[in-house]
Amino acid sequence: MENKSTRIEKRFDYIKKHLSEDEINENPYIQFGLWHKEAMTELALKECSFVLSTVSDTGPDSRVMLLKEFDENGFIFFTNYKSNKGMQIDKNNNVCALFFWPKLERQLKISGQAFKLEKEHSLKYFLTRPRGAQISACASKQSSKIPNRAFLEENAARITEELKNKNVEMPDFWGGYRLIAEKFEFWQGRKDRLHDRIEYNKLNNDEWSKRRLAP
Repeated sequence: MENKSTRIEKRFDYIKKHLSEDEINENPYIQFGLWHKEAMTELALKECSFVLSTVSDTGPDSRVMLLKEFDENGFIFFTNYKSNKGMQIDKNNNVCALFFWPKLERQLKISGQAFKLEKEHSLKYFLTRPRGAQISACASKQSSKIPNRAFLEENAARITEELKNKNVEMPDFWGGYRLIAEKFEFWQGRKDRLHDRIEYNKLNNDEWSKRRLAP
C-alpha cells in the first residue's frame, strides 16, 4: 500500500512583537509574570495551560497541565501521585514546562526539578475545588487501565452516595508539585524565521545569567 503523506503548505510570518536583551527583565520570574499577564488579558484565557514533559523508562512523556500558582519559589500544578507522571517524577524529578501562546507568537520553556508540595498546601487548594472535582480525584486511579467509561462513572456515583452530606477528604495519593526552575527560554516569533530567543540560567548565588540564542 502506497504511503501518501499530507503536506502542509500554509506559511505566514511572525511580526507581532519582538524580544530585546535591553528590554527584558533581569529576573526571569518577573518576565514570566509579564508574559503570563499579557497572555491571560489579551487572549482572554480562563486557565493557563502548559505542556509538562517528564522522563519515563522508555523516553520522554508529555501531557497538558494547568498552572495553578507561581512566584519566585516556583510553578505549582496538581495531580494524582500514582499517575504515570507522578511515578516518573518519583524516579527522575527533572521536568520541563512548555507554554505556547500562538496568537502572541510566543513560547516559553522552563526546565528544572519538581518537588511534592507540603500536604497543608495541597489541602488548601483541594478545598477550593468544586465538590465534583474532589470526588473525581478520589474516584479515578489515574493512568490505570479501566474496562469502560461506565466503570468510571459508577465509581464516582458510588463515592458520591457514600459521602452524601459529608466533606470529601483529600486522598493521600493526590497533591501538588512545585517546579523549581533552573533554566528559562523566552521565544518570540519574528519575520523570516529570525526568531528572538533569550535564555536564562540559574547561578550558584540565586542570580541569573542571560544570553541570546540563535533561532
